[in-house]
Amino acid sequence: MVDSLRRMSMVALGAASLALLAGAGPDITHQQIQDAWKSSPVGSTHSYAWGSYTCNIGDTPLAWLNGGTPALGMNAYRLHNGRILQIGLGFAKHACCVANGTGCGTCTSGPSGTLRPGCRDVYSASYNAGQGRLGPRSGINPFAGTFAPIPSGTGDAIWRRVQIKAGEMSAADFPGAIYIAEGVYVCAGEAPAEQLNNATYSRMTVANGGTTPSYTWTPTGPSMTGQPALMAWRNHGLGVNNPDPSVHLSLADVPAEGRFHAGGKVTNLGNGQYMYDYAVFNLNSHRSGSSLSVAVDPAGTVNNINFYSPEYHSGEVYSNISWNVSRNATTGTLTWASPQTFAQNPNTNALRWGTTYNYWFVSNVPPAPQLGEVTLGLFRPGTPDSIQISGLPVPCVAPAITSQPLTEERACLCGDVTLVAGVSSIAAAGEVTYRWQREVSPGVFENVTDGNEGACPGGSISGADSATLTLTGVSPAEAGTYRLLVTTACGQATSENVNLEVCIGDFNCDGGTDGTDVEDFFTIWESGDTTADVNLDGGIDGSDVELFFTRWADGC
Repeated sequence: MVDSLRRMSMVALGAASLALLAGAGPDITHQQIQDAWKSSPVGSTHSYAWGSYTCNIGDTPLAWLNGGTPALGMNAYRLHNGRILQIGLGFAKHACCVANGTGCGTCTSGPSGTLRPGCRDVYSASYNAGQGRLGPRSGINPFAGTFAPIPSGTGDAIWRRVQIKAGEMSAADFPGAIYIAEGVYVCAGEAPAEQLNNATYSRMTVANGGTTPSYTWTPTGPSMTGQPALMAWRNHGLGVNNPDPSVHLSLADVPAEGRFHAGGKVTNLGNGQYMYDYAVFNLNSHRSGSSLSVAVDPAGTVNNINFYSPEYHSGEVYSNISWNVSRNATTGTLTWASPQTFAQNPNTNALRWGTTYNYWFVSNVPPAPQLGEVTLGLFRPGTPDSIQISGLPVPCVAPAITSQPLTEERACLCGDVTLVAGVSSIAAAGEVTYRWQREVSPGVFENVTDGNEGACPGGSISGADSATLTLTGVSPAEAGTYRLLVTTACGQATSENVNLEVCIGDFNCDGGTDGTDVEDFFTIWESGDTTADVNLDGGIDGSDVELFFTRWADGC
């Protein structure tokens, strides 16, 4: 049945809705935010709810349970001066009863108590504002699709609804701001792949003008079905329908779990200063986010560090204490983190489902020439304990040698040796150049080149332009001091020096000089084998014996 409070008007599907593909099993989308409802304020706080056109674009009916599944989390955002912030959130509105109507394709027949494939259900904003149908988000596991019963209780006019302070909607403080409503569904019975289109946003006009503004919200323009509000940061970043190309959007999935969306932007403030803005939206990860780390060159400065999260209210158990921020003195990495771990307090402030958190700072480090990645720590225990979010603008970070080559290397005559250095991840720094060099006079180094080298048979050098240098058939001519230079658009790193010795005295290449080397040398020398030509002059004579014993006595 359809409650008398529910809005019955039907609208045509938007282009965004038509673009969504039907999934296997039930697949719920919030097709349209068709209206908005507002209560009387309490003090300076106003409260709201959004209407919902809900479609099943899958091929299986979805169970619709009174007081249970599905549930709709409702949010409010402001886009102003190049930054999007979630300025309000409410409890999740749990289902009541279902009406299978047209508007999502061909509405099929099927069992009662379900939203059937191709059918649409309609709830008005006033119905979704019903406080007895609003349950805390903490009672929902968004990935598993499980729901705790709605707790009883009563409150004032803004209790459990989307709460927004009047100051967040001030026309004087935020001239030209764009306001956005968002709905995020959680459903029992949806497969993980069908959960990924459960957020929808719509632009709103706000009556915030005049001496006594009402702060009424009204939908304007099409609802962007299957897209979280974070998408509006780029789509309307320079004004209504005027995209901001400096905003980069990305997403990252927790293995075998939920999804996060993220956005990033860099603004050149002039005078060698850059503003880095990041926003992360948790669509449906129950593990939630506990930290965000951004690599910043340790030589750079960082200031004006900020964190923003929407406020929980109405007895929701989650804390609103701000995240901590720190910077690693050695690596320069900047990290925001939850006030406590899950073990310390499961209800501390974490980035939970259906919410967007913001992080920004100013630095004198310019952006890297290519998009890079930030690290999102995960709150609830599991594997992995963090994920990488790629495709975002990041500060330029000079390369670093993370593992040095050995400072002393030994090779027996005409043996092989490999010099290896570990280098930090520098994908965002653009083109990278590796160059091994050899000291030709004190403090003067020249580039090593690949190719045949030295007097030993098969002597060669390879990998001169990589992190690994291989010398095959090493002769005394290749002995000396080596180093690796790594160069990117963001800077340069130099490895420690490597002293390479060619040990003629270790004739049998067992790593030491002892009597067995003498015995083996004379056996080979008397036989006339060319390996006894230790001075590599093309002959086997007394000069080889003299050189061998000199080097053997010196221990190499």
